[in-house]
Amino acid sequence: MPRIYMKLKVILFNIVVITIALALVEVVMRKLDLPSFDACDMNNDYATADPVLGFAPVPGSEVGGFRLNEQGLRGPALPAEKAPGNFRILYIGDSTCWGLSIKLKDTFSAITTNLISEDNPNLKVEYLLGAFPGYSSYQSKIMLKRLLPMKPDLVVFYVGAHNDHTRARYFKDAYIPLRTARLHASWHQIRLLRALEVFRDKMYRKFLRKLKSKDARARVPIREFHENVTEMVKSVAEHGAQAIILIPPYTGYRLKRHPTIPEYQKSLETISREFNVTSIKLQNVFVSQDDNSVYYSDFYHFRELGHRLTANEIHRVVAEEMILELSGT
Repeated sequence: MPRIYMKLKVILFNIVVITIALALVEVVMRKLDLPSFDACDMNNDYATADPVLGFAPVPGSEVGGFRLNEQGLRGPALPAEKAPGNFRILYIGDSTCWGLSIKLKDTFSAITTNLISEDNPNLKVEYLLGAFPGYSSYQSKIMLKRLLPMKPDLVVFYVGAHNDHTRARYFKDAYIPLRTARLHASWHQIRLLRALEVFRDKMYRKFLRKLKSKDARARVPIREFHENVTEMVKSVAEHGAQAIILIPPYTGYRLKRHPTIPEYQKSLETISREFNVTSIKLQNVFVSQDDNSVYYSDFYHFRELGHRLTANEIHRVVAEEMILELSGT
């Protein structure tokens, strides 16, 4: 009995010592504001944390040298209620759709809208640019859900060009709500636990994720990408709007770095056929052009020519396949 009592005393003593040591470490970490990095914090210079999107545009902020409107979008701020007789186009996508490094008037969204307006002088054509740099199909799905109440007549999708198949920073985009929820969890306020989380994430990023397939390492694996786009197309149909799916082009340089690109393009083609949605394979349009004339040096963001070629194709499809709806005849 005395031996058991002594063992219990030693165990209790060790627990007390370890607890005091951990408490001291916690106090020191708080004084030094460590860890300085929080794996769950999505804030950056031009966006704010969003519990679902991860990061969201800040109304009135400057992004890429361009000022966002009061809705947090690039381009014209439209009233929530669409005026009777107006034709509203919603463009959904990533930084290419948003027009990174391109003046607003030279983006394919603005050019397309102007071309349709010229064809239909008696019709008021307006557009919303529901795109943002860094967004994958996961964020596009959320943006679409938030903007569909503004009753677009046509939704143009530009997704799957780069961000979806890019390697995840620490986790898949679908895990964003869970990760951001941790910021408000009581345990997350303990600096030691937060440090362990950062360490675990870094170990995963540097070593463990290399054991997974390229698809499993993507921000949005191909199966989830297919589900995201399918859900978006269904949502558009349920709201009585038409849709056009732009199938992003790619260069040999991008394909070498991201060999899963064709899987995302095939997914878009499959969805287009399955739901009878018009699609435009931009690869066929860009193939006759010099890569340096249509892309910037990263070979996926469009230069002015790339935007103009894309706008011409959207305009052609609208003129040939949707003119009766536009004219109201």
